[in-house]
Amino acid sequence: MTDVHAPMSSGNSRPVWVLDCSQVDTPARFWEAYLTQILVEGGEYFGRNLDALRDALSAGGPGWPGRVRIEIHAAERLAAYDGGSFIRALEAIGEDLAAQDAGAWLAVVRRSPRPSGRLYQHERLRSRELADTTVERAARWQPRPDTCQILWVKPRNRYWQRFFLDAGLAFWEEWSDSVIENEFDELRDEIISVDGLRDQRIVVVQFDARGGGAAEIRFELESGASLRIFPVDASDLDSDSHLEIRAPGHQKARRKDGPGGSLG
Repeated sequence: MTDVHAPMSSGNSRPVWVLDCSQVDTPARFWEAYLTQILVEGGEYFGRNLDALRDALSAGGPGWPGRVRIEIHAAERLAAYDGGSFIRALEAIGEDLAAQDAGAWLAVVRRSPRPSGRLYQHERLRSRELADTTVERAARWQPRPDTCQILWVKPRNRYWQRFFLDAGLAFWEEWSDSVIENEFDELRDEIISVDGLRDQRIVVVQFDARGGGAAEIRFELESGASLRIFPVDASDLDSDSHLEIRAPGHQKARRKDGPGGSLG
């Protein structure tokens, strides 16, 4: 089956699509989350059961997501359902798919409730785990004019999220307040507030390596605005990064963050 949904592929690497199950506590809600968060072919014909999932991922049946790796995150509530039998069945399917080198892969990721440090390091990723969170605070590291070497985002009632590009890949980390405040103290003269993100609600975070080049990071926001971090020179793995914020309805993105100075 032709993959019409997955981002552009480079080499043999697979895009990673994150299935956020933080609000999922039953199989019925799991299937709803699968069809809502993962872009699939033939979703209207998907059987919403474990056999249908196995068929979709291994043989391209209805519900096929393309040649991707699906990571199930924040599944603690689902793991409690029926003594854990459903989550164990998902893990078994994932193990079988990996052993077969199937078209799509599946993994249940168990994460500590404490800040997890490095979360993702990929060329291509799609995640809704920050969906419906409101940005309380955001800042960028600008060691040189008009650059964004690190973007820090603090969603309300969540740990700090840290994003950056390096060596052609996109990185996403999670850290406690104390770790980030120490980092702000060290880089104080080069930290710039990103006021364009404040009070915005996040819809999805994506990494994408367009045309096989270096990865970039994109945020889609509920307001219709979007944010993009991208390398100045996609052919240079040590390139500086720029930040663009596109306002709803605007055709041209802007590199400047608008009002805002160094954090005091």
